[in-house]
Amino acid sequence: MKRSLRRLFFQVKRPAEFLNCPFTEEEEESGSVKEIANLCSLSSLEINKNGTIRVGVDTNVFFRKSELVIGRMIALYKWRKRLKRSLDVRLRGLGLIFQ
Repeated sequence: MKRSLRRLFFQVKRPAEFLNCPFTEEEEESGSVKEIANLCSLSSLEINKNGTIRVGVDTNVFFRKSELVIGRMIALYKWRKRLKRSLDVRLRGLGLIFQ
């Protein structure tokens, strides 16, 4: 589990422990802590998913994308660059330019 997730789960469990009502092992294993963390997440609020601020900027721009999405974007960019380079080389002999 990533460090940030462990820290998030710790922060979710703290109030329950403070109130003398800690999560049971069954609740933790069933994913209750994760569900509460998702429920309390700012990114799960409907206004943050679909809203806009006064200047017309979508509110979803204020939230980071997951590392997986960023990794896919980087891989796609590199793949497109490699494809363009390959096409440029092959089409150059025909006098064509790929844009």
